Amino acid sequence: MKSSEYKGNRLRSVIFLFLFFYFCILTFAFMTPVCRAEERDQEDSIDFTSFSLEELKQVMIISVLKRPQKLSEATSAITVITQEDIRRSGATSIPELLRSVPGFQVAQMDSSSWAVSARGFNHLNANKLLVLMDGRSLYTPLFSGVYWNVQDTLFEDIDRIEVIRGPGGTLWGANAVNGVINIITKNAKDTQGGLVTSGAGNEEKRFGAFRYGDQLGNNAYSRIYIKYFEKDSFWKSSGMWPKPGIEEDEGWDSVRGGGRIDWSLPGGNSLTVQGDIYNGEDSEKIVFPDPNASSLRSFSLENEFSGGNMIARWMHAFSDTSDMALQLYYDRTKQERDEGGQSQYKERFDTFDLDFQHNFRISGRQGIIWGLGYRFISDEFEASAADPNRWVFLIDPPRRETHLLSAFLHDEIDIIRERLRLTLGSKFEHNDYTGFEVQPGIRVLWNPSNIQNVWASVSRVVRTPSRSEYDTESPVGGSPSWPSWPRSRMKEAEDLIAYELGYRVQLTKSFSLDLATYLNEYEDLNLYNNRSAEAETYGMELAVNWEALTWWRLSASYSYLHMHISQGDRPPPPPYDPNFAFPTDPNFPFFPPPFDIFLERSSPNHQFVIHSSMDIYRNLELDLELRHVDNLDIYVSSYTEMDARLAWKPREDLEISVAGRNLLHEHHPEFLSHGFIPFSGGENIEVERSIYGKITCRF
Repeated sequence: MKSSEYKGNRLRSVIFLFLFFYFCILTFAFMTPVCRAEERDQEDSIDFTSFSLEELKQVMIISVLKRPQKLSEATSAITVITQEDIRRSGATSIPELLRSVPGFQVAQMDSSSWAVSARGFNHLNANKLLVLMDGRSLYTPLFSGVYWNVQDTLFEDIDRIEVIRGPGGTLWGANAVNGVINIITKNAKDTQGGLVTSGAGNEEKRFGAFRYGDQLGNNAYSRIYIKYFEKDSFWKSSGMWPKPGIEEDEGWDSVRGGGRIDWSLPGGNSLTVQGDIYNGEDSEKIVFPDPNASSLRSFSLENEFSGGNMIARWMHAFSDTSDMALQLYYDRTKQERDEGGQSQYKERFDTFDLDFQHNFRISGRQGIIWGLGYRFISDEFEASAADPNRWVFLIDPPRRETHLLSAFLHDEIDIIRERLRLTLGSKFEHNDYTGFEVQPGIRVLWNPSNIQNVWASVSRVVRTPSRSEYDTESPVGGSPSWPSWPRSRMKEAEDLIAYELGYRVQLTKSFSLDLATYLNEYEDLNLYNNRSAEAETYGMELAVNWEALTWWRLSASYSYLHMHISQGDRPPPPPYDPNFAFPTDPNFPFFPPPFDIFLERSSPNHQFVIHSSMDIYRNLELDLELRHVDNLDIYVSSYTEMDARLAWKPREDLEISVAGRNLLHEHHPEFLSHGFIPFSGGENIEVERSIYGKITCRF
């Protein structure tokens, strides 16, 4: 149990580091002669709030080509989550913001864990989705996925989230297999003045944030922020532990702070320096097969996480048609899991990343963008030797340094001006696991009229091995239910050939439709026991936006996904049985099914979302969202849920809101909570209904 003294010491430490960080960047700022520099126009944060649907298609995005382009001209399936969407969503975590994105599978497993993926292959350690924040990769090299419990920032500082549904490896590199999430925060110039938020609820026990932005000179702006939250644990409905239906863990809490400075410098230059530090704690239930018996073992762990990052970005405009960007960042993350006050497992990653890109036009019809990159990762793992049977898988060697070299080249050609555009490009990478990898792609955009376009693409993307897939030791001991496997060493990168076809149309000023279809063919999928498989997925994603009235907007989306994984002569899986019940006896024999069967059933075939945003009066807002998620075969039944938010602005600088999430059920499961081990005793921790109030004040 955490003591109040521990929490107080941790909070004071984070605040001290936060203030020290800000003092350093302020000192550096005032030592720089920015006050005498000529101001250069920068791309301000985009204000989506007053845009009509027709105007929204002209919004500039950067994630598809790594340079600004119109949203309506993107040759990818892309969704933009605006600051207004974020504010009105009532979401309190980044995964919750992704629930309404077509083609995305988002399932909460406990108060601090999510299974998030795009176009299939969803599970706790989903590894085919690249997530970035201001150009900094958020994936963990341990399993090529994301620790969602440590990814956060002040939501009011997010300008937009650009979500590519589909492969992005030709620009972003390995692991951008089924999607790319690019979180873009606001320029410091657009966050001037003060902001205070505070709130509480039954699941969101307490939370608050403070931000202040200030002008350092004629051409320099800064901001600092600090954020804290504490969330309650979730309901446990069944499984191996005693007392089902109670909350046994301590939930999730975190404190973080950071800052940013943006300069405009002479000669078409701009410089950004930003960073964050964080500290927090959550708890989790772990189920492992006992290496010395034909049964499962379960235990509770307290997880302490901490880290920080620093980014420096220099941009220079050579002319109106040529510019470059150089970015350097350092990221450090640590996780330590304890049981009963005794350390059981530690991991630490230090990442150094350097990225350069240059964009220029050869003529009025051809633009080229190219770049170079280098990434260095140093890691360390430590498992307690007090109980060697506690951890079935061990990382060996416990320390490793890895290097990644990359380059990319893209050429965009207007074959017929404003009618037909061709994009050719490829990413070239060399990693320490599989060596040299090439990820080419070709994309075509056709505009048959001013209100519609058709796009198509073919691309090859790879997912390179993670640390756990290349350096996992064989399990300790052995039993009939969990035999000793040879050392895991993923020798080949997973390979995807993706075919996409999309259509967009703006039928009227108030009605638009976006349709994307895809066929993905995977080879060398890494499963377990040094076994590989092939897979095929196909599906469609339909999004509709309708501005019914000037004060009422409606949006709806539908996603369909079909998956089939083939592994040798494996017989087809048995049909879905809605009456299936997991055994609750902790001593029942453990016979894990093939992991490919689990993956094939871990993503819903059908999903739909309907969202309504109403400005009832000038100062009163009502948002409703209804979503339906198909069953995950025998793991989780289908469910329908609703979120709501009511906000009142008595003054322009004050907002009072009440939000409710998962309102249709007191509690319900969304995923097998220990999805990395199929049929792990039927451990089901269920998402609970959440209601909270929030006050936001600006000054």
